[in-house]
Amino acid sequence: MSFNVEGNILVIEGQGPWNLDAIDQSVIETKEKIEKLYWKPWGVLVIAHGDSILIPEAVKKLIQIIESDRTKGRLATALIIRNCEIPNLVETHLGKIYMTAGDEFAFFDEEKDARQWLQQQLNSQMRILPVA
Repeated sequence: MSFNVEGNILVIEGQGPWNLDAIDQSVIETKEKIEKLYWKPWGVLVIAHGDSILIPEAVKKLIQIIESDRTKGRLATALIIRNCEIPNLVETHLGKIYMTAGDEFAFFDEEKDARQWLQQQLNSQMRILPVA
């Protein structure tokens, strides 16, 4: 899994399926990078390879992470699913996670379209963020 900050976007690229250890490890690996985004509008671009299905414990953890991030300026998530055998199932599964967490999200085939949508979300969503 790789994590990069590009301006006000956290880019996450990885291979599913996901378990709780993978989610916990991603929190550790992104801590310093993601803290640079806090308290200003930011978004996430997820590029998931393979069948990105999370086990129930990982689902709960990811929902908690997204909910927490949304209190720190996270506004939206653009998702791209690649090399997946069950894309409709994966989109439904991930969509439920992001919906439960209260995140603005959308699925895309092309990275260019995902980035454009994400930037539009960041530019258009005026929101009062908590003071650090």
